Amino acid sequence: MKSFLRKILTGFFGIFLIYLLVILQISLFNYFGIFSVTPNLIYILSFAFIFALGEKYAFLTAFFAGMIYDILSFGVVGVTPLLILTSLLLFSLLRRVFIHTSVTFFIYYYLSTLVYRAVSSGLHFSPLYIFEGFIDLTILLFFVLLLRSVARIFNQSGVIQLRFSELR
Repeated sequence: MKSFLRKILTGFFGIFLIYLLVILQISLFNYFGIFSVTPNLIYILSFAFIFALGEKYAFLTAFFAGMIYDILSFGVVGVTPLLILTSLLLFSLLRRVFIHTSVTFFIYYYLSTLVYRAVSSGLHFSPLYIFEGFIDLTILLFFVLLLRSVARIFNQSGVIQLRFSELR
């Protein structure tokens, strides 16, 4: 019974976080960017989950958050999750061979952000994407630290046991 309750709490926390970030992405960040730069919270959250919680949570987050984003923003349904899932899949394949430290993870994230921005804008590359990548990377670092703190609190209380990735 306790295990079932933990799964329900984890699911509600994840759904709430996804919904909150999609609403923030659509409403607040589309109108008030940081130096006219709009961070992609869905992309950031997916990579934070792959770093902090594992691939399963990252892929589920990318798919459901991307679909919700496409539906609520009246975009072409399926494009956002397809781009994010492709990037996550490529990362998970490269991770087994090349990416073994936190530094290489963040370098890959930065480069994949540049590619994601270029592809999502119709293969048009802007020098502004370099700055946007740094903003996204900063927010990703914040998310990873936040997830680690939340997981540490949950693990100490015994409510939910969250495991972190094996990156050093």
